[in-house]
Amino acid sequence: MGKIKNILLIMLLIPVLGIVSCGDDPDGCEPIYIKLNITGAEYKDKGKHGYFVEFGKDGGNFTLTSADSNNSCEFYKIVHDGSTVYRDMIEYAEGTPFEQYSWSWGTIRQTSAPDEPYAYEIRIVPSDGPSRRSAAIEVGQYPWINYITIVQEVK
Repeated sequence: MGKIKNILLIMLLIPVLGIVSCGDDPDGCEPIYIKLNITGAEYKDKGKHGYFVEFGKDGGNFTLTSADSNNSCEFYKIVHDGSTVYRDMIEYAEGTPFEQYSWSWGTIRQTSAPDEPYAYEIRIVPSDGPSRRSAAIEVGQYPWINYITIVQEVK
């Protein structure tokens, strides 16, 4: 009786494994890098390696929206000052019309309505420190993702 149960279990698991696998396409599990619109700052589009935005000592701001209405650019996480903060970890004040996250040298503020298409304003404050600083923002969720690396020089 135990052998029959094991055989039935294996027969049930084989189709499930096919569903969760990447399929026959070897690129089936590769992330799809969504295109973004970045305005207000000079940037480099590094294709599959995301976007690179650089600021001087005085800081500045830029806006971020999705270039394609079929793909969301919802803020997912930020890595800064040795910390990783996911969107769902951020607590917002009740009654705030739009979501905002602040860290030691910047803010991310959602400027769009709560629904798609999402738009964000990223503000970088002036630097008075002696060293370069960087942060990375991830937008979208796997497999539709992209990364924005922000660097602030102190020159």
